[in-house]
Amino acid sequence: MSLSDWLKQNLTNSWMTAGDFKGNAAHCLGGYATMMTVGFLTKSQTLRLALYVTFILYTLIKEFWYDPRYEVPPQPFAGSLNDFKWYHVGSLVAVLVFEFL
Repeated sequence: MSLSDWLKQNLTNSWMTAGDFKGNAAHCLGGYATMMTVGFLTKSQTLRLALYVTFILYTLIKEFWYDPRYEVPPQPFAGSLNDFKWYHVGSLVAVLVFEFL
């Protein structure tokens, strides 16, 4: 098998069109954008921490209370956990970027 054939077979972009990728990317970017905005708008470490804790509480309520009750179709626990995780992957990256770069 040639390298060209192997690349065509194995390096497809099907992962980018999967629904999970789009949803995970959206939640990650939402968390990132939220925390970068907080970082740019506030200079106080205490206020940043308070807003981060507020963001955590918001995502807990949204993902584990609101979505299972009001999202159509109702989202299972695993879906809520996945969304919650990706919100905080993005927010953690934003905090690390803002604080250390």
